Amino acid sequence: MEDYFDAVRQAEKEISAVQDWMDKPKPPVSAQPPVDIQDRADIVGRMQLLMDLIPLIIQTDSSRVVNVMIQDHYTVPKIEGVTGDHHNLSHHGQDKGKIDQLRKIESKLVGCLGNLLR
Repeated sequence: MEDYFDAVRQAEKEISAVQDWMDKPKPPVSAQPPVDIQDRADIVGRMQLLMDLIPLIIQTDSSRVVNVMIQDHYTVPKIEGVTGDHHNLSHHGQDKGKIDQLRKIESKLVGCLGNLLR
């Protein structure tokens, strides 16, 4: 039974530590507030915007976890030579033309990740 109470006390300490972090003032940054890209077809621009936000999230201690989800909303991305949406192109059925378009999209998106890492 004592192990149970120890576990509860430990959980309470961890919750308290998280609450302290939540209430801690976050450091200011000199960056301008981001402007959302409304055009859903600009998946590369939207992805780059997200990559640009990640350092600010970390610098301001706003979060210690960053999760990235790429979603195209079934629109054809604004990438030269691409005529299909990302999701449907991922079901290419070994069609060379679809694979080439998918490669163009994914190369641009991976480039955004590369920008973050640089």
